[in-house]
Amino acid sequence: MQKKMDINSNMIRHHTNYLQKMRLIEKTKPGYKLTNAGKILMRMTDEEIIDVMRKALEERQKVQS
Repeated sequence: MQKKMDINSNMIRHHTNYLQKMRLIEKTKPGYKLTNAGKILMRMTDEEIIDVMRKALEERQKVQS
């Protein structure tokens, strides 16, 4: 991936760690794989993702009020 996309290894590590933290990928012996949440996210359109985020923010604001 590093050679094909011309990305340095530190940047790949940073993004991989972030995706793991967000529970979208998980470490496996040969590398990484998508979690169920990651698979669902990959099938969603941008509009659907934005809608889910908007609803989550609205719910969070209600709880904090």
